[in-house]
Amino acid sequence: MLQFDPARHGGALQGSQLLDTPIGLAPQTFVEVEMQVLTSSLVELTPCFVETAVIKADSMGAARLSGQRMRRYLFFGTALGNDRLYVAQEKAGLIRHMPA
Repeated sequence: MLQFDPARHGGALQGSQLLDTPIGLAPQTFVEVEMQVLTSSLVELTPCFVETAVIKADSMGAARLSGQRMRRYLFFGTALGNDRLYVAQEKAGLIRHMPA
């Protein structure tokens, strides 16, 4: 979770831009963050990189991790039912761990 606090992190804001959403164009506030993807046991999956994040109001079930830059380092996949996200550093590793 980003836990963005405008009072503490307001200097990082990149302003608002129109973003194409399922219900049409909507103004969204952006911030650039430096991030690194780790496993649950803190093993590094990616180097540190800068990603653009959209600041949205809290809502139930809306936790998401997305971005173009992380796709340079990792492969993502979902199995039938789309209830789990599989992540691997190599495509073969992704295929090997997904259910048939």
